[in-house]
Amino acid sequence: MDFVTGIDVYSLNSPDDTTNATDPNMKAANWKAVYDYGVRFAYIKASEYRADAGFTERMQLAKNAGLLRGAYILPHFELDNIADQVSLFIQTVGSDQGELPPALDL
Repeated sequence: MDFVTGIDVYSLNSPDDTTNATDPNMKAANWKAVYDYGVRFAYIKASEYRADAGFTERMQLAKNAGLLRGAYILPHFELDNIADQVSLFIQTVGSDQGELPPALDL
């Protein structure tokens, strides 16, 4: 069976995690290593309660490494502000939506 490997990325499990936060070359190298390992797409968390730290940079680093990208929201339906959560997601994603459709993490 053929398949394509992808990853789900957010601020606490990203190839550009905080141990490399001050070295932009290391951040790029880590994303390249992900691509070299065979990963071809990444869904990157844009928001959960607030904008995910580093979302825009992660989108760019993933693109530079050759991965297809998509943004996702982790909504909290138990809260009474789903419209605000969706607005924040749209604002956070901005004009670079990636190549994959937006997704919900349920």
